Amino acid sequence: MEAFTAVQERRVKSISLSGAAFPSDGTSQASACIIAKMYARYGWKGEKKARSYSIAQKLEVLSEASRMLKMPPEIKIDCIVVNKQNVQPHIRLDPNKFYNYMCKLVIEDHARHLPDFQFMPDKRSSKVESGNSLSDYLQTVLWFDLGLKTKLTNNPEESHRDYNLQFVDCMANAIRTHFEDGENIVYQEALRHIRIRRLFF
Repeated sequence: MEAFTAVQERRVKSISLSGAAFPSDGTSQASACIIAKMYARYGWKGEKKARSYSIAQKLEVLSEASRMLKMPPEIKIDCIVVNKQNVQPHIRLDPNKFYNYMCKLVIEDHARHLPDFQFMPDKRSSKVESGNSLSDYLQTVLWFDLGLKTKLTNNPEESHRDYNLQFVDCMANAIRTHFEDGENIVYQEALRHIRIRRLFF
């Protein structure tokens, strides 16, 4: 069962959804180990959010990620960035629905050819208008809109307990700081590893 770990970022200028798709052979431990090493190296206690990393520490994570991504099997890192200023006002009133839509886009890509798929978002799950959970909405998309047999399992995690979510948070932060603040050093390194899709630009 392939797993997709997802982190959402909502800021002044942009909304982003970043995630990593891991094969079913335990490869996700590699990204978790990258973050675990950072905690050990710098003596961090409690959760360390990517926004509080130094630029050097962010580049360190990306350097380790580069080595990891060169080794089989393939891990895919995906990010969708939305320019909020170009989104219609009635859509901006409910950012949860936009989050659901972005999740739909990445799940369509990564689950299309799989019999089983594990979706592992952070705990900031959202609802669609019908009142169903996000996972029910995504399962409906897979079965009815796309005509697939893929079974989606929803396994939300809390980032302070999951190093894979923290790894994805580092990737998300590299994208977010570029579009919000114009940061370019970490962003240029991140471009080597992350598929970025832009909406409403």
